[in-house]
Amino acid sequence: MPQPSSSLDSASLNLSIVRLGRPEAYGPFLRRLDAGKPLRLGVFGASVAQHGGCIDQPYKRCMEFDGVHKTQMPWGEPALRPFKGWAVRLLEHVNRSWPHPHHKLNNSALDATPAQTVLPCLFSHLPTQLDIVLLEFGSMAIHLQLASVEAVARRLLMLRPRPLLLFLSVHAWCHAARGPGQPPVRFRKGERGVGGHIYPQTVWAAAEAEATAVCERYGQACLSVHRALLPRYEAQAPGFGIDDLTGPDCLHPLTGRRGVDYVDEILRHWLDTVRASAATSASASAPRRAAASAALPWGTAADSSQGLPPPLRARNARPPPGARCYSFSRPLSTMVVGKGTEYQTMQPVAWRAAACAAPGVWRADARPHERARPPHKYRVAGESGGRACVARRVSDECPLSRFAERLAAFLRTQPASWFFCGRAVRLGPRPKRSPGVVALVAGATLEATIDTRVLEDDADAADADAHADADADAHAATEANATVAVPLALEYLTSYEGMGAVSLRCLSGCACPTQTIDAHRAAGGGGAVRPAAAATTSDGDAGARVSVYTTHAFSVVGAVGACVLQLQVLNVTSSGGHKFKVRSLTVMKASEATHAEYPAMERLKRGRRRGGRGRAAA
Repeated sequence: MPQPSSSLDSASLNLSIVRLGRPEAYGPFLRRLDAGKPLRLGVFGASVAQHGGCIDQPYKRCMEFDGVHKTQMPWGEPALRPFKGWAVRLLEHVNRSWPHPHHKLNNSALDATPAQTVLPCLFSHLPTQLDIVLLEFGSMAIHLQLASVEAVARRLLMLRPRPLLLFLSVHAWCHAARGPGQPPVRFRKGERGVGGHIYPQTVWAAAEAEATAVCERYGQACLSVHRALLPRYEAQAPGFGIDDLTGPDCLHPLTGRRGVDYVDEILRHWLDTVRASAATSASASAPRRAAASAALPWGTAADSSQGLPPPLRARNARPPPGARCYSFSRPLSTMVVGKGTEYQTMQPVAWRAAACAAPGVWRADARPHERARPPHKYRVAGESGGRACVARRVSDECPLSRFAERLAAFLRTQPASWFFCGRAVRLGPRPKRSPGVVALVAGATLEATIDTRVLEDDADAADADAHADADADAHAATEANATVAVPLALEYLTSYEGMGAVSLRCLSGCACPTQTIDAHRAAGGGGAVRPAAAATTSDGDAGARVSVYTTHAFSVVGAVGACVLQLQVLNVTSSGGHKFKVRSLTVMKASEATHAEYPAMERLKRGRRRGGRGRAAA
């Protein structure tokens, strides 16, 4: 395999290495490769990380950049052509020096998703056996909670064996073009930008500074695309204009004519430098090697966080809780393996849906008071508020192929209930892969059944197994679990237009206050939540015209095998539209303390102890 050419000079390449990483951090993966074993490379981040590409993850968007399948490119000819992402190129570079047929690349990037949103479900996405993890936080720097950079790092460094963490920082270079034919505008020194930063300070610089501090504390590696290219960009050198680096969106290297090439060169240079550094240190004397080992940034304790240094931020002293992570995917009854199924790395939610004429609790098996004739292709499916609910005989579903040209016809059928869609429900030539379950009209009602029992670790699991055959213990455990408050997080899409609101209820098995979630992202920031169950919203540019996934945190009483929740789209809207999209649901470690999030939670628990249903009034 020929060695790719380089267009960056040595000065630029050397500037890209903010922290090389300590030998004790990068040594294990080099020794693994030198021993003839395959590399296990992971990628985590958002859209810039997606553009790194992947090789064998069917239906993931990163497959568009595997260098084999054709993808629509915003520059060059032909527009539809194969393109190889920077992570795929890095794996090829590894294979040139350490050939092996079983090198692995796992790209677990998620579009429009800041790190704090995915942190509880981190290992529902990433595998737990990795040698290097490439971390990219710049895509979502506007919405990034800085403490989550270290939180992700600490969680990964608890793995055994520990992977090397390689932080890849990208910055926006300009203000993105505001419309067709309008050019992007370079940042000006002294201007106030997103988050109140004064340029050259930006939210991207803050994210990179946080990553650098984490690299310094934990001995990991940090690379900066911005630092490498900035001198040439400011000098307006040929090949370093906005069109070369990012194109009109100002952020993504993929949309620049040479952006991905530069990222590829920076990564290859780091790997070559690490290899050369390791070869040099291998000739060091034994006392020097012993001294280096004594300077480890962590101890030798085998148990998770006990072997890590104190955190930079106090909130990261405790590891993230264990979680059970669910994805909203195609209804289980319609899934066909290998035929149109979305690539899932989480457990699918068991859900069903209907369109209800009146708000309230959907009782799928009840007989409605009214005798209404259902619309064409619909059947009566119980009642809500005394009026009929209907469901389609054939599940509503977005087009599986030729999506862009078929979506308009599908929307004209006016789907009245919730439906699964593997792409963004937006008319246009290049809809993103964005799997989730969507409703577009008021009255759409979804019922989801989940298991709210979470085992935090292997010790909990062993303890549960030890008592599984004891009827008395099992009965006592069931009684105790019925009054345990379990924290949940519903991931949903917020946007600046066309979004609606839903009511969230607990129907059976568990109990919670009825609450309203508004997905309209108004000038004040993220979606609104009522009552005081505040959503975990994004930091940064609150008024930006963007669509961002965020989470609504709430608690249910009952760590049970079948907790039934209901989402129902309301007829009220602050945007003029009723669209609501859900992507995942996370069940975290049960805690008796979490009921303090809701004033009504203690009343619910008391009601359950008295034998009542324990459901809050609607």
